[in-house]
Amino acid sequence: MAWLTMRDRLDSADVYKKVALHFENTDGLLLEAIEESFATLLGQGAKDALYKYLLKRRSLGMEEIPKRLDDFDGCLQETFGRAAEAIERNILLRFYQKLGLNFSGNTGYAFSDYVDETKKGFHL
Repeated sequence: MAWLTMRDRLDSADVYKKVALHFENTDGLLLEAIEESFATLLGQGAKDALYKYLLKRRSLGMEEIPKRLDDFDGCLQETFGRAAEAIERNILLRFYQKLGLNFSGNTGYAFSDYVDETKKGFHL
């Protein structure tokens, strides 16, 4: 889905409309990226168990994750420790790819910072 990067110049009204529609669906794209990352890295059984854990531990349903990124991040940190960073990086790589952006990790940024920046339309 890499049809446009934020560095490209946007020359037509049609492209502006596509970008606007694309960024309006960031929550859905983020959830897709999370789903894909969990399925790939953890497997179906562990993925399902993790979703149940998120719901039980933080009262965090999957559809609420984009609005409660800090809770999601905290739960991943509690569950996976240092490995949570690798899981989050995989999620962010997939998410940015879906948005047509290039992901480059910046020190000092939390998981939620990366997601928030994409919603603002910035490229990190």
